[in-house]
Amino acid sequence: MDVAYAEREVRGRSLKGAYRRHLLEDAVQRTRRLTFIPYPGRVVNTPGNLRRALYYEINRRCLVLQRQRLGRKHRVVYLLPFDKAPDMMLFLDGLNKQIADVNKDLKRLSETEVPKVLAILDKHGVDGHIFSFHDLHEFRINPRAVRLDPSIIDNLVEERYRVHLAQLKEEQRRGYELLRHELETQRRTLVRQAVDNLSSQITYITQQAVGAVKKRPERAKQELRRIKELAESAGLRAISEAVIDPLIGAFDQPEKVEEILGHKDIIQGVNLRVKALVDSL
Repeated sequence: MDVAYAEREVRGRSLKGAYRRHLLEDAVQRTRRLTFIPYPGRVVNTPGNLRRALYYEINRRCLVLQRQRLGRKHRVVYLLPFDKAPDMMLFLDGLNKQIADVNKDLKRLSETEVPKVLAILDKHGVDGHIFSFHDLHEFRINPRAVRLDPSIIDNLVEERYRVHLAQLKEEQRRGYELLRHELETQRRTLVRQAVDNLSSQITYITQQAVGAVKKRPERAKQELRRIKELAESAGLRAISEAVIDPLIGAFDQPEKVEEILGHKDIIQGVNLRVKALVDSL
């Protein structure tokens, strides 16, 4: 099947093995379970390739606001600027159309080719616990409307409590102020994490542009403009004005790096500006 359905050269397959020891009174029984998927490799690999493409686009279009580790799992909170959202939804729709095509292939193969593979297992008396499927779920994102604008906190509290504030007792009013403080703290945390995420991308581009394997300045400036657009779309114009614009200027006029960035080393100049911006938050 792999050869028949391959689009390129077939490299062959490997089996995933799980080995166990079972204690039976005074004896030990060892078992092994070998796992493989009875569909062509091209079809099997497609969902993984689509998933990688999705996360590439997510990381290209979004800012990472928060990372959490829950046991073995990682939970990441992304900020997708509103003006990037329509293109992201179109990209997602394109992936899901490809998933629909894969599902059609899986259904057809489960009725034609897969039974031949399972018959070989039966012929050799393999005790096979077979799970055959042909219905992959779609990719989904669940957008939530948020803003990093500091005025949203005042507006939220003002709208909810404006009428009752004058009637609140001193202790209730103090709780209201504590709430305002906590909301502002959370907003600052998210903004700082967003700035850190953008800064790491800027530093990486700068290092590539001036490192041993130099990236062409035009390519570096193109990537910086993408990050600039992302930052301004997310309401983080400060990082654009304080870091990205001067860095682009330094690439345009390398003889004025120290004058523009405040340091003759372009990477150090960028780091100093990022630090000053983070300290000001």
